[in-house]
Amino acid sequence: MSNKNTYKKGVLNFILYPTGEGTYLAACRELCLIREGKDHELVKLQIMADAKRYFLNVCEHKLGEHLLNQDLPKEIIREFNAYRIKKINENFQKWITDIKDILQTKTKCHN
Repeated sequence: MSNKNTYKKGVLNFILYPTGEGTYLAACRELCLIREGKDHELVKLQIMADAKRYFLNVCEHKLGEHLLNQDLPKEIIREFNAYRIKKINENFQKWITDIKDILQTKTKCHN
């Protein structure tokens, strides 16, 4: 994390992805909060509410700004990155064209 969160300013990053077991995992990186459930919209709302409560509690009780600058367990980050790569690969388009088809098109265009 290049910029540190403080009691007065900062940024919270959230992730949400399907686990492959019929559930969704949502997490807040800087607060090290994790939620899992079957409904992705509900899990998203829950993690946002959890983050708000956590942040306000840390600030109100001056528990230490280090609690606003944590990170998720490495296995969660790895799982999320694997999901991202899978989605990128699904959206990547690849096709094959036979050279004979290209040559036939060229011949038709010049006739």
